[in-house]
Amino acid sequence: MSARAALAGFVVRLRAHVFRGREEREMDEELQFHLEAETARNVDNGMSQAQAAALARRGFGIPAQHLDAMRDAVTWRWLEQLSQDVRV
Repeated sequence: MSARAALAGFVVRLRAHVFRGREEREMDEELQFHLEAETARNVDNGMSQAQAAALARRGFGIPAQHLDAMRDAVTWRWLEQLSQDVRV
């Protein structure tokens, strides 16, 4: 990994840690966007809105797992856990 890539990764993770609330909202919005897009595709394929939404949710899997994977990609999980431990 180049120094430039390492610095970029550091900046992304630092931003995610400092602006945690905003990052959480953005991740929630992104997850909702994907569910809505899949629902729309299902409706376009002839399903009712309720059927399309249910199929999109089933196909997408467990949202909490996706959010955890997204958090892991942009944060320092150990630093967040340490912050929580110190606050207790």
